[in-house]
Amino acid sequence: MRFFWLLLIAIPVIATSYSIPELMDHAIENDTSLKADREIIQQLLTQKEVTKLWENPELMFSYGRTKPDGANTQNEYGITIVQPIEKSTLKSAKQKILDAKILQTKALIFQKENELKGEVRQRAYLYTIASQMSDKAEEALVLAKTFRQKGEKRFAQGALSKADLLKLTVEEEKIAQEVQSAQIKRDSAKYFLIASARLNSSADITPIKLPILTPVDLPSGIDTLPMIAYYKGVNEEYRAQKEVAIESVIPGFKAGIGVSQLYDQHSITASLSMPIPIYHRNELLLKSIESKISENSLREQSYRYETDQKLLRQQKMLSSLSSLIVSQQHIIDQASKMVSLSQRSYEEGYGTLLELIDARRVLVAHQHEILNNLEIYYDTLGEMQKTFPPLKEKQ
Repeated sequence: MRFFWLLLIAIPVIATSYSIPELMDHAIENDTSLKADREIIQQLLTQKEVTKLWENPELMFSYGRTKPDGANTQNEYGITIVQPIEKSTLKSAKQKILDAKILQTKALIFQKENELKGEVRQRAYLYTIASQMSDKAEEALVLAKTFRQKGEKRFAQGALSKADLLKLTVEEEKIAQEVQSAQIKRDSAKYFLIASARLNSSADITPIKLPILTPVDLPSGIDTLPMIAYYKGVNEEYRAQKEVAIESVIPGFKAGIGVSQLYDQHSITASLSMPIPIYHRNELLLKSIESKISENSLREQSYRYETDQKLLRQQKMLSSLSSLIVSQQHIIDQASKMVSLSQRSYEEGYGTLLELIDARRVLVAHQHEILNNLEIYYDTLGEMQKTFPPLKEKQ
């Protein structure tokens, strides 16, 4: 039995690797808030079906005692079935309210799905950048270790001072700390990506291929955003509420049929009644609804303005960052050439190891800076794509 468990431990755990679209689908399928919203739609659809039905009939009993002049007291009995009949226009208005609420809920679901997908996409960008930072730091550590080992050999040969060897050792320890910090940042980015996709911590997620770094044009089509559809649905609900308020003054009528007994005689009775109010306060309700429509229109205008301004700021930042990163890449190319020249000089004997280390340190610093700017770029791009998702999801 012990051998069996040892075999299980020795078997490697095969983890499933997820693409970004798969992570997005998993996040949407497992989000409890979206599940609740879908249940709300089913409830509204059921309520809409209920409004198409007639109200339940009413059974009415009556009893009375009469005593005409010169006659004995008589008992009167009656039983009547009454069916309330609501006006078709009132039913239609109530259904419009439910249709508007369904439209609002669907718009909010679409909005939440965009935000969930955008969160996963943004976290995937940041995880990839963090992985690149960690890889660069590990490469720098390997090189620092190589330099330190070469320094020890040269120190043993008397070609390097104790102070210079100490500098190499300190440099290696410093880079080792940077590696540790980069790995923590990478693991943290992976954790946030897994959490945004509603996965367990054992999920295997590999860094993705980042979109091409290009200036991003200002997205258009604010009218197509889910929140605009939501505000439209709110206004439609308020308009339907106005119809209900108007039609509810006289909501319908009641039809009844029954039998009664009076003076030992039986009779069949039929009735038709309609409530006619003497006074009603629907005018105040209509004013309140008009105020709500005005408020909702102002909220929509505010949302349009804030969204437009946010997108404009993001577009400007992406444009500036893309230009900066291109220029930084040119500097990195120059720094790489300096490292190559220093490496050749050192190998041919007329350059020093410390000069090579300094050239390498400059290159690493520029690489770290460009990765930081790439992190800001893709973080901003991911934030923009929460509002305007890319036409085609890139894996």
